[in-house]
Amino acid sequence: MKKRFLFVLLLAVLCLFFVACDGNEVVPGSTKPSQGLTFTVNDDGVSCSVSGIGSCTDKHLVIPATYNDLPVTGITERAFFYCTLLESVTFPESIEAVGEAAFEGCNGLMAVYIN
Repeated sequence: MKKRFLFVLLLAVLCLFFVACDGNEVVPGSTKPSQGLTFTVNDDGVSCSVSGIGSCTDKHLVIPATYNDLPVTGITERAFFYCTLLESVTFPESIEAVGEAAFEGCNGLMAVYIN
């Protein structure tokens, strides 16, 4: 009986762990940068901007401070246009500009964090 109880308890803990972790999902307010975003080099040639969601599937986006050794200083127009799955976005301090309609249609977006 005791072994059965311990087995069931262990199974329940493992189930909770896998449900809570959900693969590589980033949690709100995290500092771990999201993977798969698309970037473009800015006209100055020494910085870049996030230009789209790319292959990223995170609900809680974390925009990196640098990309390919260039500082990320902006988010382009319509970068996340109608990304309805977004729930939060964390910006690095390096962001200086957010383009028009960058988050238009992101109806699930409930929080913005600035590191």
